Amino acid sequence: MAYVAGKTADALRRELGVDTVVKLGSNESPIGPSERAVAAAGRAARTGHIYPGIELTDLAAAVGRHVGLGPDAVVIGNGSCDVLLAVAAELLGPGDEAVVPEPSFAMYRIGAEAAGARVVSVPHCDYAFDQDGILDAVTERTRLLFLTNPNNPTGLALSRTEIVTLLDALPPWVVVVLDEAYGEFVDPESRVDGVEFLREGCRVVVTRTFSKIYALAAFRVGYGLASPTLAGALRAAQPPFHVGSVALRAAQAALGDTDHIELSQRVNREGRAYLTGRLTALGFRVLPSQANHVLVVGLHDVQSLDAALNRQGVITRPTGPSFGLDGGLRITVGTREQNERVVAVLSDWLSGS
Repeated sequence: MAYVAGKTADALRRELGVDTVVKLGSNESPIGPSERAVAAAGRAARTGHIYPGIELTDLAAAVGRHVGLGPDAVVIGNGSCDVLLAVAAELLGPGDEAVVPEPSFAMYRIGAEAAGARVVSVPHCDYAFDQDGILDAVTERTRLLFLTNPNNPTGLALSRTEIVTLLDALPPWVVVVLDEAYGEFVDPESRVDGVEFLREGCRVVVTRTFSKIYALAAFRVGYGLASPTLAGALRAAQPPFHVGSVALRAAQAALGDTDHIELSQRVNREGRAYLTGRLTALGFRVLPSQANHVLVVGLHDVQSLDAALNRQGVITRPTGPSFGLDGGLRITVGTREQNERVVAVLSDWLSGS
């Protein structure tokens, strides 16, 4: 299978001739990158004719300090997808199995199948991960279990108790990949830090990205956290210069810009509450998200709704093509103006305007 990307603003303009586009389909930041990251990228661009040097190890050290691990436990990737694919390539092979609870990120299946492994899907239980179903799916051939926390596209978050229950019940030959691409958006009282399981010696790999909270989607930087042995194997398999200097310096600057991180969290928290409240009031079922998007479920004519949104210059993400979840529409949290726009269009669609 191939990854199905969300529609771009340029594609919609060419398709329908709309002038103004509100793009809420790809879970991008509504406020953009921090000025510190932009400035760092600009400085690094001046030496764009030189191959990357210490920038990679500098970022790995900064990430290590950020999470409280040594740099030998850090793997820098060309986006977190790069790390996910590397983990699958390292730990899976023909005859192995990877358990993937549905709905979830398509790259888990893509990585496992590329490694020659069989993907075992576990259907959701009212959109939440089915823990009993996950454990029932594990066999002597299982090598990886992929978990997104909070999940994409549902936005639902696992509690620490739920994760511990799974870790305690899994056989010792299974490694759990905890994808925390949206972890920084979780309310502080609900957030589970996957690093604590690494410190406890659990067979866990944590993946994170600079695309979401740090708003560096175009730069393509992510990282993985693992035991020093596994992290070393993953680094050894990487091609040279796989992340550019501009991206590495931008990511390092973004990592240290706490003011921008806190602003991103506040804008997201307020926008998520607004979308959830207003869409619920309109009669839609909206799942209780802890991510930077909300998921409307139980829709009977997603194609018609998506087309109506597109005609009004609004891009969202039907979850059928990308996630195999029919009747769902994922909406990225935008600026207040963007959120109000999508609510207005949805309200008009309901009234037949």
